[in-house]
Amino acid sequence: MTPDRRELTRALLGVYGVSFALNFMWEMLQMPLFGDMDWSSASWVLCAAASLGDAAFSAAAYAALAVWHRDAWWIRNQSLLDLMLVVTGGTLSAFLGERITLALGWWSYSSLMPLVPGLGVGVVPFAQLAVLTIVTFEIMRAFGPGRRALRG
Repeated sequence: MTPDRRELTRALLGVYGVSFALNFMWEMLQMPLFGDMDWSSASWVLCAAASLGDAAFSAAAYAALAVWHRDAWWIRNQSLLDLMLVVTGGTLSAFLGERITLALGWWSYSSLMPLVPGLGVGVVPFAQLAVLTIVTFEIMRAFGPGRRALRG
């Protein structure tokens, strides 16, 4: 049995919206850690584009766990394994994304960016997907429509 499509769509729209907002704020705050980033419209567009991708990761992770649990509001009963999967997926995706975008020259780090030892990627973007996806899920758990079942 799969999760109810209407409820899953509702959950995914919430996850995507919350995740985009959180990631956009994170992207804007970390601008000084990147080379050639300033408060120009080009930098805002780049941060927005990155946030769209980050939100897509969060929505995909949520959808995968909803299908696995067969419940659109699986976050009501999330487990340590769920969190571990999100952290693992988030850090792996962030690592690969950073390595690819750095290699393509889409952005570079400023001297302020601390690096993950041995990996050559910035600590702040490396942690971003895992941390903000978990925060997004917690916000949805606390304030999303699925919270009603927590009280029942």
